[in-house]
Order: sequence, then C-alpha cells, then structure tokens
Amino acid sequence: MPWYLQFEHDVVPEPWPLPGDEVRVGRSRDNDLVLPVAEVSRHHARLFPQEEGWAIEDLGSTNGTWVNSERLRPHEPHPLRPGDRVRFSPYVTARVITDADVAAPPTRVIPARQAEGVPGTEPLSESAPPRPETTPGPHVGDKSAAPEPAGVTYAQDEVSSAPPAQANTAAPVTWQPASPPPRASAWPHTARPAPFWQRHPKLTAGLAMLAGFVLVFGLFLWWVDVNYLWCDFFAWVPIFVCP
Repeated sequence: MPWYLQFEHDVVPEPWPLPGDEVRVGRSRDNDLVLPVAEVSRHHARLFPQEEGWAIEDLGSTNGTWVNSERLRPHEPHPLRPGDRVRFSPYVTARVITDADVAAPPTRVIPARQAEGVPGTEPLSESAPPRPETTPGPHVGDKSAAPEPAGVTYAQDEVSSAPPAQANTAAPVTWQPASPPPRASAWPHTARPAPFWQRHPKLTAGLAMLAGFVLVFGLFLWWVDVNYLWCDFFAWVPIFVCP
C-alpha cells in the first residue's frame, strides 16, 4: 500500500508519495525532498521502507526531528504509522497517510423523503408498485434545467476525479516559502570591538607601569616638600639655593 506525506499549511499542495526507495530530507539540494528553511539542517532526516510500512531516522540535525510529541534520538530509526505527524521545523509539519486517505470520492446522499420523484432513486424491491413512465429530466448542473419541485433538495458535493499523485523520482521537490514566518522584533545587534587592553596588551602593560611610577614619584615629592628636604635630595639642581 503506497504511503504519502501530507504537508500542512500548503507547504506541498499535493500529497507527496513515498517511493519504494530511501527518501532523504534536508535543506541541501542533493536531497530527495528539499526544504529550504533556515531551521532545517542540510541533511536533516531520512525515510526508508521496512517490512511493515516506513521508518524515519534523524541524521543528527540541529533542531531535531519530532514524531507527534516525541523528539527522535539521532541515528536511531523510529517506525511510522498512518496518522503520525512528523515535524522537521516549527513551520514544516507533515502527516503520514496511506493510499486509502488520498482523495477518495465521497458518497452522494439524498434523504428518502426528498428522493421521492427523483429519477434513478426507485427502490430495488420487487414488491414495490410500478411507477409510471416519466420523461428523464435534464442532468444536474445543466443551466437550461427546468425549476426543481418545491421541497426537493439535492446534496451536491464536489467529487474529486483526479487520480492520486504518482511518485516522481526524476527531480527533487523543492518548497519555496511565499514569505518568511513572522519573528519577534528586536533591536539590531552589532558586533562590539574587543577592549583596548585585549587588542594592545603590551602597550597596556607599559602604560600601567608608567602610571605606577608617576604615582610613586609624586608621593615621594610630596613627602620631600612636607619635610623641607629639597636641599637634601636635590642640592645638585641649579634652581635650588641651598646653604
């Protein structure tokens, strides 16, 4: 029985058939199913057939692969069942379906009370009394049809006659999002340069030594001035007149 991936939010409009071979999913173009979304890794996951159905394996993706509400462990196959929801990113989710779930023609139902007098709805019982011959009316949908009898209502459901999508292994399917998903606004972040002392460690060390020397020498001059020791230490300086 063929299996399909039915993507939500019209990511892929038609059910994507799973062929008989392995299917690789990712952001890179060398995958079988290409999902160019930033949250999807370049080689995100792979799906492969088993004896009973299909299985999926996460290939060590950054944001992980989820089946229903369970995050898969990397490189550990996980069996799939029809109805499972596979999430490759917060914006890309697919549901596993089978051939029986793909566009089956719905049954057209007309209630018994409203079906009286409608051509083609006579009971098949042999004991039913014969009905008089009537002229067949126009087909449903014909614009030239005569007005229908009052009180008769037909259920006109749309019947899809399109055959199920066939497997396409010639070229990978690529989804191009119409617009990027909304994101919360934030102030722009700019890269700040490294501090001066990290960019110039030698110059910073030299300036620190110079500042220390100036501080110590300034304290020394203050001590000399307070104790009137200029002639004791600086008698050799011509500007000082010492006895």
